[in-house]
Amino acid sequence: MGRVPVGGKLRFRVPWRLSSIDPHDLHDPVAAIFGPAIADPVYSRDAGGRVHPALADGMPFVEDGETLVKLRPGLLTGRGRGLGGHDLAWSIKRCRARAAGGLFAQTTPYVRSFRDRPLVVSFGKADPKRLAFLLSAPTAALLPAGFSPLKPDGTGALVARPAGSSLFLTRNQNASRGASFLEGIQVDAAASINDSLRAFETKRDDLGWLGMGLHGRRKGALRFDRGVMGWALLATGNEAGKWGVPGMAQRLANTVAIGRLGVGVSGGGGGGGAGWDGAPANLVYDGAHAQLRQIAEAVAAKLTSSGHVVTAVPVSRNTLRSVRGSGNFTLAIDFARSLQLPGTTGLALAMADQHALGVEMGKRSRWPRGAARALTGERRIGVLGTIRLSGGMAPGVLLAGRADGRGIAWGGSYRSRY
Repeated sequence: MGRVPVGGKLRFRVPWRLSSIDPHDLHDPVAAIFGPAIADPVYSRDAGGRVHPALADGMPFVEDGETLVKLRPGLLTGRGRGLGGHDLAWSIKRCRARAAGGLFAQTTPYVRSFRDRPLVVSFGKADPKRLAFLLSAPTAALLPAGFSPLKPDGTGALVARPAGSSLFLTRNQNASRGASFLEGIQVDAAASINDSLRAFETKRDDLGWLGMGLHGRRKGALRFDRGVMGWALLATGNEAGKWGVPGMAQRLANTVAIGRLGVGVSGGGGGGGAGWDGAPANLVYDGAHAQLRQIAEAVAAKLTSSGHVVTAVPVSRNTLRSVRGSGNFTLAIDFARSLQLPGTTGLALAMADQHALGVEMGKRSRWPRGAARALTGERRIGVLGTIRLSGGMAPGVLLAGRADGRGIAWGGSYRSRY
C-alpha cells in the first residue's frame, strides 16, 4: 500500500565525540549531524525556500508597533517540559551569543516574553518576513530555558541520551512535528574513519560514514549525500609570524590538498606552492574528536619540511576555544558548521574566525556569497575543505532529506526490513 513502516533501529559510528549536543554551537559537529533530530526551529522552509510555521502559531505579526511571534500551545520537550515564550526569548538570547550572532545582527537585540501572554515573544521592530527566515535556522532552534548540552532536550522527532562513548536516540512521543519512524538509533564514537568503514563493510553497521567500505564496496549498499555538514579549517594566530596576517591562512591551507589525504574532507587546494617556512610550531586541535585528529596529523605532515617542523597537539575543547579567542597560538585545526540558510557561507566563516567579526558582517545590507575558499581573504582562517553528510547505507535503509533539501531528516528515515 506504499505505507512507511514504523519500527527498526539503526546502528553506526562516527569519528566524533558524542558526550554532548548543542544545537546553538557553531563548532559542534555532533549538532551538525543530529541537532535537527532533537530540536526544531520555530519556522521551517519547504523545498522551494518558502518559510512556514513549525512551532509557531502563524507567521510573525505586528501589534502596537512591535513584531510578535506566538508559539503553538501545548509544546512539550522529549523529557516532558512545557515550552512557552520565556523559553523562546531565552533561546534567542543564547543563540545570539553563539552560532547565530551574525544572523541576528540586523535585528534589534530587544527580545522579551510576557507574563500575561505566555506563548508570545516580542522582537521589537524587526521585519516580520526577515525574522521568520532567520528563525528557520537550525542554529536558532527552540530549546528549554537552562538547556544543558550534556542532557540535551527539545521538540524533535528523537530524544538524545549521551552515554559515554555512545549516543542513544529514541522515538520522542512528545515530538511537536511527529515522532520518528525509527524506534531508535545507536551511534558509537569511532577511533577513526576507517573504523566506521570497516564495520559497514562487514555488515556490523547500517551506515558507512563518509564512504562505502574500507577495502571494497558493500554488496547492495546505496550511496547517500545530504549536503555540506561544515568545513575543516586551518587557523593562524598571533604567533604565526607572516602567516598570521589575514588572508595568509587560506594560502597555507591551499598547499595541503586535503582531498587526497583520505581523512573524509573533500575539495581543498591543489597542493604545491609555499608551505610552512616558520620556526617549529604546534598545530592544536580538539583531541576528543577522532576526525579532527586525523585531519591535524595529516596537515602537520604535509606542512612539515626540513627545519620547519609542525607537530599536531591535542588540547581540550575549552583550551581550543580559549586560544582561538585570544589569538595566542601558532596554528590550529577547527570545525565550523553550515548555518543551513541560503547565502550564509561567508557569515558562518566570519563567525568561525571571530564572533565579533561575524556580528559586524551580519550588520551589512548584503552578506558576501561564493565558494567557501573564496570568502576568507580577510580572515585568519583558511578552508581546508568540506565535510559532507555522506557515505553508504545498507540495503533496506532510507535516509530522508530535509524539506529544504539539505541535511538528514532522521525522524523521517526508516528501514524497509528489520
